[in-house]
This record gives sequence, C-alpha cells and structure tokens, in this order.
Amino acid sequence: MILLLIGLYFEPFLSSLFIVAYVIMLYLIASIVRNNYYFEVDETCFRKEYGVIHKFNVTIPHSQIQNVNITRSLTDRILGLAKIDIETAGSSGVIQKEIVGTRSSRAEAHLPGITLAQAKEVHDVLMENFADLQPELR
Repeated sequence: MILLLIGLYFEPFLSSLFIVAYVIMLYLIASIVRNNYYFEVDETCFRKEYGVIHKFNVTIPHSQIQNVNITRSLTDRILGLAKIDIETAGSSGVIQKEIVGTRSSRAEAHLPGITLAQAKEVHDVLMENFADLQPELR
C-alpha cells in the first residue's frame, strides 16, 4: 500500500494505469471462475461441478446428507451473500478441509458466494429431502 501511494505521488499516470490493469485482470479471472462453477439440487442428489483447468465433480445422494449450515460473515451480509456447508454421513469429523479465502470446513460440499435467497432455498430443499428419508432409516 505504501509503494502504491509513493507511485501515485511520483508517477500518477503509470500508477493509475497499473491499478486499472490490475482491476481488469481480477475481474476477468473472477468471471472465468464464476462461469466454470455449477451446482444443482434435484430429487435424488446434490451435484457440484467446478474448476477451470482441472474439473471437479461432487455428487452427494440425499440419503447421505446429515446437516446443512448457512454461514454469513460481515462481508457476506453487506453484499447479501451466504455460504453453505453440506455435511454427510461419510465425512470425517476430524479432518478439516482448507477452503480458499475462508475458514476450514468439515463439510463434504461447500457453496461460497451465493445469494441469501438461493442459500435458504437450497437449505430447505436438502433438509426437506432429509426429513422425508428419516422414516425409512428408523
């Protein structure tokens, strides 16, 4: 930050050009990542596909879902966003997965940066299917 202020003082045009190029680059990277991120909830399972260079697919049957948590940081609340963690019966409670840009999670699936309305809808659908499966398990 100090170097940026010094650059703005001595070379305002070059520093401004660098800042604009940096913001454009961040926007393009975020757009590429966002366009390669997809999730779906249907009657049988939860599916998530993501990745730009390496594609990853996560499929979780409703019968394995144990808990769905919606979390919102201060930044998420300001932007109207939420994060969802989907915990499964087969996931280990000891091993925590590191998630870029946030805390570690024990969840099998993690959905960052979705709107609060989407988060509530996904939560309700997954927990409704979980409640429907409970009589079969008893």
